[in-house]
Amino acid sequence: MMHAVIRNGQDALHLIGHVDAYNLESLRDHTKAMAREGGLSVVIEVSPSDEQRLTQQAGRWLDRLAREGVPVLVRKNTHPIG
Repeated sequence: MMHAVIRNGQDALHLIGHVDAYNLESLRDHTKAMAREGGLSVVIEVSPSDEQRLTQQAGRWLDRLAREGVPVLVRKNTHPIG
């Protein structure tokens, strides 16, 4: 499971769900849409058992965001999510 928080200068969006292709694509789409407003940051809490899956399926675009100057934080969550 993951809990992602996407923030820009005006809004915050929380996405809670399984680390799967659908939810990661949704995370990417919402991140792209919210980036238009500027001031973007992304924080993702992920269950330790899903950390590798997140890295495999979303690591490249999260790294690209960070290289572009967007604060991106991915951390393991030791408490149940959702």
